[in-house]
Amino acid sequence: MHAYDLTTGAWTACAPLGAARTGASVVAVGGKIVVAGGWSGAGHLRSAEVYDPSADAWTVAASMERTRAWASASCVGGKVVVAGGVSVREAEEGENAPAEEEEEEEEAEPALAAPTGDGEATTAVAATAEVVEEEEEAEEEEGDEFPAAAAPVTSGNISIVEASVEVYDLATNSWTCSPADELLHACSSAASVVDDDGALFVLGGKVEGGPSCAATRFDRAAGAWTAVADLPMAVESATAVRLGPNRVALVGGKRAQDAKDADRDLLATIEGSDVTWAPAPWGRAVGMGENGACAAVWV
Repeated sequence: MHAYDLTTGAWTACAPLGAARTGASVVAVGGKIVVAGGWSGAGHLRSAEVYDPSADAWTVAASMERTRAWASASCVGGKVVVAGGVSVREAEEGENAPAEEEEEEEEAEPALAAPTGDGEATTAVAATAEVVEEEEEAEEEEGDEFPAAAAPVTSGNISIVEASVEVYDLATNSWTCSPADELLHACSSAASVVDDDGALFVLGGKVEGGPSCAATRFDRAAGAWTAVADLPMAVESATAVRLGPNRVALVGGKRAQDAKDADRDLLATIEGSDVTWAPAPWGRAVGMGENGACAAVWV
């Protein structure tokens, strides 16, 4: 992981993650950075880690209730909300697992350790992860904070796209997962953003058959998801950023090349649950490949 200092314009190396992962959920909350779930190269993960910038150190957080990768994640009301994504479960009798996923099993999780420290972040931090292509056998040393993960050993597991939502409370180091919070539809690789009123939007994503144009809004006061105006094109693996009062940009992402305005990012004007979409005036800010990219904005 590396941190970028806006004052000096320089990147510096930070302490590495305790477990290599890609497709993880990354959220800044309470002066810390929470990284949850993802894919290790050997299996889906439910584990989570918390980074303290003041100490340049990671600690193991409580694990999510489900394995989850390529989920959307945002900070809502001081808590981390992780929605959708791809998880793995044991195939039921008569249910066939896809050939490329038959050998997958979720990773063994490290012992829990509560996050510590109260330092506030002073730099913008970008977390990156590597896919582990080969894992060497390793013995867990007594007192290791991040013990080695177990290799997959059995068949019969299948990957499913989730509609479930999990909420992490940094203060209590705990996750909750309630059926009442479920998305209106299962999706992975969706973008998410919180508007000026504290409402959470989940935009686009990957559903069965490819990218989605669906857009949904979660109202914390009402405790319910509602559908809002669809995106003008189906998009997955995009990044949503708030540009100012009532303005949200959907940047990059994978979409059909023959879609109308496929070469343009999207700009939304938000008034409560009323959302109006238009092509962004800057064109397309990020050239996208198969796996998407990320973007950030300071306003």
